[in-house]
Amino acid sequence: MEVGTVAVVVRTKDRPALLARALDDIAAQTLLAEHRATVRVVIVNDGGDAGGVAGLVAKHPIADLVTVVDNASSRGRWPAANQGIAAVDSDYIVLHDDDDTWQPGFLASTTSFLDEPANADYAGVVTFTELVHETGGDDGYRELSREPFAREIEHISLIELCRRNQFPPIAYLYRRRVHDTIGGYNEAMTVVADWEFNLRTVRRFDLAVLTEHLANWHLRSETAEGTDGNVTRASDWQYDEHKVRLFNRLLREELDAGALGVGYLANLLQVIDREEQQRDANVHLHMQQLFDLLRDRSEQGEAAILGRVDGAVEQLLAKPNSVQQLRRSIRRPR
Repeated sequence: MEVGTVAVVVRTKDRPALLARALDDIAAQTLLAEHRATVRVVIVNDGGDAGGVAGLVAKHPIADLVTVVDNASSRGRWPAANQGIAAVDSDYIVLHDDDDTWQPGFLASTTSFLDEPANADYAGVVTFTELVHETGGDDGYRELSREPFAREIEHISLIELCRRNQFPPIAYLYRRRVHDTIGGYNEAMTVVADWEFNLRTVRRFDLAVLTEHLANWHLRSETAEGTDGNVTRASDWQYDEHKVRLFNRLLREELDAGALGVGYLANLLQVIDREEQQRDANVHLHMQQLFDLLRDRSEQGEAAILGRVDGAVEQLLAKPNSVQQLRRSIRRPR
């Protein structure tokens, strides 16, 4: 079976500790031991210290695989992504943000899947991801905790993708020919261009899911600022604003064309989600009030029901959408 080539695009700006970790992470991929010549690494230094990046790369064991693109001033995350993609030729592409990591088998598993002739109809492949909460700075980073991300997703559905972005870039490797069909990332956008690109992709192609944890999406503390901040955490308001503007644009285009599609679905699902969140918030409030009332009036004989309600409230707080589970948990035993 022919082995495809892969371009790993790393965007960075003045984050030497994270860039060093990203290069170490790529170097640890088992694919390099098996098919080193198939891997190309592109670092897009988007307005950062060019000398610092060059020095770091020069002494790294994978320096021979690296192409560096230096921008004199920052062009932004998505212009930088398109620059990296255009800098080298390859069969496959993956965006490896400088602050994220993989498990050692990510590249081997994903490229092998797309290499397989039986999977030729798939335009890309997504793996399971873990959220890694961390803290630190130039002296290094320390993991605080981790949790599975979106493990219920075993198939990439267009309608579900209209509801939410189902995977981060670090977990997604895709065929270069996708760009030949739908174009590049939208450079006018800042923080939801990956979602918009994914929507355009899945309108035309199918994506597969490998139900194995192979990617890690790293998040710093909500208080992290400047170059250390994580884009999603540091710009929650901006993220929501650009999401709304994206869906508004898609819906306007469809209304102008006289045919509803992804824009209509995305807007409708966002309304449904907001209504569900409000309903769940109301259930939380009423259940907490009931629990407080029972606690105030509790006597020794009420300990059993109080315990059931206590457990039910904990379940609800842990799983906000499990209203039916809540009802079952406080139902009197027969």
